[in-house]
Amino acid sequence: MKNYFLHKAKNEGYDGVVFKNGYDGWMEHGDLYAVFSPTQVRMKLGGHLTEAQSRKHFVGTCKNSFDDDGKCTVRELPWLDVSEFAYADENAVHISQSEFDQNTEIPSKLKQIFKRHNIIYMQSDSVYIAYDDDTDTHYFFT
Repeated sequence: MKNYFLHKAKNEGYDGVVFKNGYDGWMEHGDLYAVFSPTQVRMKLGGHLTEAQSRKHFVGTCKNSFDDDGKCTVRELPWLDVSEFAYADENAVHISQSEFDQNTEIPSKLKQIFKRHNIIYMQSDSVYIAYDDDTDTHYFFT
């Protein structure tokens, strides 16, 4: 039953879920928190709350994130399969390169590709996407 609610919340764009008065088999009864991205986890350091991870990192492309049956193989991505990704892609919000750069950590090799190609920047389902129009490739950052 928990998996149903986790999947439903993730597909509806929530950052995570809270199971009130839950039990996970090893701790006392209490609220259980499930988050979908490490950027949602905060830890207390020296009395201040800091983000465990502030920028989105590259996790794969549309060409290596789905298996031959179309199932998503990258657990950081919120889509179960290519159909869900296609729907998200169609409904993605276009953003500026500046906004994309401020919110992502782009590996130097990708920066070189992005400089030479026509890139469209967007965001969908808490995933930042750089679409390379020249090669028809989507680059995913979570």
